Amino acid sequence: MPTFAVIGFDRRPKDAQLRETHRADHRAYVSGNLESLLCAGAMLDDDRSQCGSLYLFQADSVDQVREWLAKEPFVANGIYETLAVREIETSKLWTVPAEPPAFDL
Repeated sequence: MPTFAVIGFDRRPKDAQLRETHRADHRAYVSGNLESLLCAGAMLDDDRSQCGSLYLFQADSVDQVREWLAKEPFVANGIYETLAVREIETSKLWTVPAEPPAFDL
């Protein structure tokens, strides 16, 4: 099954209030929709302020990833200025767990 990386860069200038407004819905959506999600997390600037998000998926197709993203509150509410979805070739050193990981949101 293919692996996909998604990188979302927040709008500039950063709107921390917009991100905070949708954070609870974002966390609820992510924690409730783990079927194809391998990991996710906030990206940080040099000053450690949030500047975007990174997601890794294992999914049947890029369309499946895009469907998941379309319902994700940060995406749906315009948090990201740019959103890149790319299939990645994983290293043989990295294996996908049999069970979805538990996220501490």
